Amino acid sequence: MQQYKSGDRLVTTGQIVDRVIGQDSHACVVVTDDHQIRYEFYPPGSETPVDLLPSIEALTRLSSLARHVSKPGHRDGIRSDLAEALWASFETPKSKDVLAAFTDIGHRLDAIWRRQATAAYFGGVFLVLLPSLVPLIFAVLASNQTIYHASAAVAGGAVGALLSVVGRVRRLEVDNWSPLWYSSLEGGLRVLLGALSGAIMMFLVDLDLVLGFAREKATGMFLAGVTAGFAERLIPTLLLRLSHASVSDQNKRGT
Repeated sequence: MQQYKSGDRLVTTGQIVDRVIGQDSHACVVVTDDHQIRYEFYPPGSETPVDLLPSIEALTRLSSLARHVSKPGHRDGIRSDLAEALWASFETPKSKDVLAAFTDIGHRLDAIWRRQATAAYFGGVFLVLLPSLVPLIFAVLASNQTIYHASAAVAGGAVGALLSVVGRVRRLEVDNWSPLWYSSLEGGLRVLLGALSGAIMMFLVDLDLVLGFAREKATGMFLAGVTAGFAERLIPTLLLRLSHASVSDQNKRGT
């Protein structure tokens, strides 16, 4: 097989070799001058050996993920690592795991993406949380008790949702192929749901259906909202129980 050096053209694609990662009498792996990882088998044009197909699939998957998590111009390091891993897999005996060389790179890319997705998630969280506090600040400045109580419950729900998110940040489910805006949207919707739960809790308290001690007390409304926002299933459970209680009362009256 032809022994390549920098500046040579690949037989199969005609691309110019920038760096030779590894080569022997059976295969070669190079990085071209247009920043592509390329490989060839002897004789030129030969199909990829069946036992190395998993390596090519791993390279394709991780290269796609690398483009997903890093910006153009900042991929040289991960490109070199992927090329080195590909060559290492080519040299791995058939009795060994050819994908072992890609394991560390996969974990590293997953960790980078998780950090980015988590940051985007919290970006969405604070994008909704901060506006939810504005009515509360306005009510305090205007000394409007009605708005004060309502905004305290809504703000409490948003804060409760934030506390819930922070408490399970390590368990956030991150999809490697979802765009970052989706994580931001998910985080924002979680806080919006918390604020809505706080508003519903306010009406339940005002009707003296739950937490009667919180009525007409801004602090009580805020804490009730925090409770509703933190416990995602609290409001649906309360509404379901109240619905069952109402149906039960109607049945008793009917008999």
